[in-house]
Amino acid sequence: MRIIIRDYESFFDSKTYTLKKATTESYIRDPRFEAHGVAVKDLGGDGVTRWMRPDEYRAWASSIPWNDVFLIGHHSQFDGLIDVHHFGINPKAFGCTL
Repeated sequence: MRIIIRDYESFFDSKTYTLKKATTESYIRDPRFEAHGVAVKDLGGDGVTRWMRPDEYRAWASSIPWNDVFLIGHHSQFDGLIDVHHFGINPKAFGCTL
């Protein structure tokens, strides 16, 4: 199984749009949600850590056979919903370092 590690960075506003005032699901599904980018390390690929803009990540992700990927992140409840909801990524399994 291929192992990929990733971490999203996203828009927030400390006064009106923050996880302190919303559930993870409502925050990520909110129209204001915006992924600024994602850090990725593909241990099944070249092993280099990369920063990608959302369009770059979408293009890269389209070449990955996600049905054989163990996708690891910190707080995978958050990043995993971004994967599924915004990028259509459905790995074989999620792992979480939290």
